[in-house]
Amino acid sequence: MGGEAGECRHDLSDEPAKNSWASRPDHGLMNPVQRHVPYVPFLQNPKSIISFQGKEVKLRCSIQVMGELPEINWQRDGALYQADVNQVLVPVSDDEWLAISELSIPSIHRTDAGSYRCITSVKGREIISKEAQLEIEGESLTL
Repeated sequence: MGGEAGECRHDLSDEPAKNSWASRPDHGLMNPVQRHVPYVPFLQNPKSIISFQGKEVKLRCSIQVMGELPEINWQRDGALYQADVNQVLVPVSDDEWLAISELSIPSIHRTDAGSYRCITSVKGREIISKEAQLEIEGESLTL
């Protein structure tokens, strides 16, 4: 498996199971049972950026999953971040999708500084990308 986004495929059927709870039909008690929960890392994590105030900044992440259409959300400093996000879903096969999300901040300000990451849900499990730091330096130079 190489480092290129197109080379990484995730077959969710070979991943380890995780305990969950289910009721037993014989007397209604709760017992642990095994259910399938995949581990799917982000193929591309957002990269840290140092930029000048007033400049445009774009952060990008991508993930490839089987089965469901993933929706990628963004967090800043651990909280859901609402901003201009462009998401593209590319079919890789009949049951496999590549999701690419790009967060665009057209004119950054000091208040935009912080840690950013992508977050999605795959088969009920939350998947979180690595964090990227956005740092703002000085004022934009306009000529």
